[in-house]
Amino acid sequence: MNEKKILTGAIIWFMGLLLPVMHHTLIIYAAVQETGYSYSYHNMMKYFFSIPWIEWCYIVAMAFVGFCVIMSGFKNHREMP
Repeated sequence: MNEKKILTGAIIWFMGLLLPVMHHTLIIYAAVQETGYSYSYHNMMKYFFSIPWIEWCYIVAMAFVGFCVIMSGFKNHREMP
């Protein structure tokens, strides 16, 4: 087991989720600053899954790459004597 690859894959997976969430949070923050209205949690999260298609491609690609890196970390490698 290669702990470095597993950690790298977990970081890739985390960043794949973190960046779209940060993007949505900044859009909501900008809307609050523009209107001065305080939105409820339901209104903020209602449109989270309506993100642009390019962000969906990013989420899927990062999840796939992270999964592949994590799985490669679980492979047994022969150690050289």
